[in-house]
Amino acid sequence: MQKGKLKFINRFKAHLVVLLNLIILAATRWVAHLATRVASLKSRFNVKHKVEAETAPTNTLGNDRLLSESSTAAAYNIFALIECHCHFDPSTDLEASFKILLAKNLPALNYISVKLLSAGNLAVTIKHIPIIKLELYIECLNFCALTICKKHQKHLTAKNVKIGLCNYRASANQTLVYQQAKSALTLSQQSPLQHCHRLGISHSRVNIFSNNQIIKSIKKNKFVIYFQPLFELDSGRILQHEVLIRVRGGANELLLANAGINQLDNDQDAFLFDQAIIIKVKKLLLADTSAAIISISLHPKNWFNKAFWQWLITQVSDFKIEHKLQFEINAADFFKYQIRLQGVLKIITKLNYQIIIDGIKSSDHIIQLVNYPQVLGVKLAYDLVHSIEASTHQQSCVKNIVNACQLLNIAVFASDVETKQELQMLTILGVDAAQGFYFTQLLPDFTKTVFH
Repeated sequence: MQKGKLKFINRFKAHLVVLLNLIILAATRWVAHLATRVASLKSRFNVKHKVEAETAPTNTLGNDRLLSESSTAAAYNIFALIECHCHFDPSTDLEASFKILLAKNLPALNYISVKLLSAGNLAVTIKHIPIIKLELYIECLNFCALTICKKHQKHLTAKNVKIGLCNYRASANQTLVYQQAKSALTLSQQSPLQHCHRLGISHSRVNIFSNNQIIKSIKKNKFVIYFQPLFELDSGRILQHEVLIRVRGGANELLLANAGINQLDNDQDAFLFDQAIIIKVKKLLLADTSAAIISISLHPKNWFNKAFWQWLITQVSDFKIEHKLQFEINAADFFKYQIRLQGVLKIITKLNYQIIIDGIKSSDHIIQLVNYPQVLGVKLAYDLVHSIEASTHQQSCVKNIVNACQLLNIAVFASDVETKQELQMLTILGVDAAQGFYFTQLLPDFTKTVFH
């Protein structure tokens, strides 16, 4: 009996030694992996020796390099709200600690601001981030937040740090920036898996003016037309130029037309708005000797205004045959008012023009376009394009749209493309053409477009 008990004890000890060795081995490998991860992150952001020259992303769209010189200097700002589920020592200066850690890992940046809000969240602003490094800096921000928390509570994990970010340009409305970051933080708080969400403000969402400001500026001719080219992804050639306008509403305030076009709430203001744009476009087209296709987003009210279309017919009567206009309409308006649009569609066909349906979010109504030969293409909604490389749901939606449009021989376009990752994923999914600040800044004159 005693021998049996002793034998059992010895066997138990042997198994226990093996188990402890396995635990030690696993812990050693985990620590080594963590150390490698930390070293990797530091090496990616440590630019103490010199700031590397920013180079344009390699073009994968053919022989032409589509990225202009001006876009290589383009940069984003980041505003982040960070919520840490961590009990910090009362004597800890959280603002200073976090700022020092960020500066250590991101020494090349000129501006970093950290503020502790009354709600207990950290508000972090980082400025002048090169577009091609945006994701890297966001990853570093997440890493720094987790590092700070682990110094106070070693057993914290990634789920204890929730981050909401907004990337934006310098001219963006600050209230809108804060709202976007707050929305992104809410998404992070609600997700058990994704602890860092980012919502961007595209160039078409800059400032918001009142109706009176917009119309007053239009009447005084205080607006500037810009063009954004649409590139065919297979060949890199320019298919068309979309018209955008900037309205001056103050010393340095600018508004892109798309941000305010739907604000105008009466027929007269809408008529005046589109009338001013078309007159300027006409002058440019008549002065140009080459073929050109210009795409204009019309105010929703003008699609149902007979007086506007009668006026338009008189304006385009002296256009050359190679000068063509395309008109963009919001998807919700098109599919809701198809019957009312029949007369306008006949006019567009008679003029040999075409339309593009903007803001497509799903493939649900694509089949209805079989009856509309005037529809040249559809544009994906901004929410589908932004950060598509990180969302399988967005990828699935875009693939369904592409498949449905291919059956009808309708092109699929993507606007507001701002990163190489977005472009690569859109190309894989079969999108026909794209535009955005990844390719070029807005152009004041489409006739003088030069790409390097």
